[in-house]
This record gives sequence, structure tokens and C-alpha cells, in this order.
Amino acid sequence: MTMRLFIGFRLSAAISEQVKELRSLAGPGFGRSAAWVAPENLHLTCAFLGEVRAEEKLPGIKKAMDAVAGDQSRITVTLGGLGAFPSLERPRVLWLGLTEGADELKALAQKLRAGLKGGGFIFEREFSPHLTLCRVKFPPDASALAEAVNKARELKIRETVASLELIESRLLEAGRDYRTLYSTGLL
Repeated sequence: MTMRLFIGFRLSAAISEQVKELRSLAGPGFGRSAAWVAPENLHLTCAFLGEVRAEEKLPGIKKAMDAVAGDQSRITVTLGGLGAFPSLERPRVLWLGLTEGADELKALAQKLRAGLKGGGFIFEREFSPHLTLCRVKFPPDASALAEAVNKARELKIRETVASLELIESRLLEAGRDYRTLYSTGLL
């Protein structure tokens, strides 16, 4: 059986509330151009694993997670500032960046990815820590985007990364559903 998996961490309810507030302030100007991430699905991804044959790969994935977590202190991150892939001029994905803790999170992701390479995982993109807010179907109203950028500048959302989670992503009729399969605590 294959599963669509990633390793990361979920965010607290307090962060979900602040993101919902940003969405309520800026979202109406986006209309139907944006598919917003459900608040309960907000997370930071450290390693996207893709479609994985669970029975073959889960033991190695857990071992790599445990090795990194057993040697890693908790990381405090601060989220703030709006960005987009590929750019704010042509947004396809809107995200919140990290204003603090990005280097530490990058180092953690690099260790995790190195440990997973032995299990046959290949990571083509460099890790870029961000919190995905929405996928943009077509360009939003320019003033709505400018308002979202301004509101996001004011955000200073602090969170402590205390664990790594192996999360299954399932596509249901109602949208994406994330289920934690395994969690290991940081020091």
C-alpha cells in the first residue's frame, strides 16, 4: 500500500487563529481566486517524501526521525511576512516566511534529509521554510494582495518546534486530510 507522506510539524491553535484573522482581513479581496489551507491543516514541512510504500519504508523513516530528534534541541521560530511562489507578481502559492529560527530549521531539515537518503529518498529542491496559506488559481485583485502583504508584515507569530511528525496526506471529497502516523520529540 502506498501513502503520500511528509515530515514536518503542525502548528498550535493560537497560530491557526492568527492565520484565520489574516485570512478574514485579506481573503474577501481574493474572492474565488484562492484555495485557502484549512486551519487544522497548517504545518511546516521539513521533508516531502511523496508516494511511499509504507510497509517497506516506515521503519527507516522512523529511524531517521528518531536519530535527528535525539540530537536536536527545540527550535523557536517566528512567522511573519508574506511571500509567494514563484513571486508576488505572479503568485501561485502564498506563504508566511520565518523571521526567526529559519537557519536552525534549515539545519534540522538538512540532517533529516541526509538520514533519509540512505532509505532511497531524493530531495531535488533546497529546503525553504515557509507556511503555505493558500494556492492561487488566478491572479487576485492587486489591492487585496497589497493589503495581505501589509497585514502579514505586522504578524510576529512565535512557535516552538517540539517534535517531528510523520504525516499522511489524503485527498478526500472535502479537501486534504492530514493524519499523524508517528511523532518523536526534540530535546
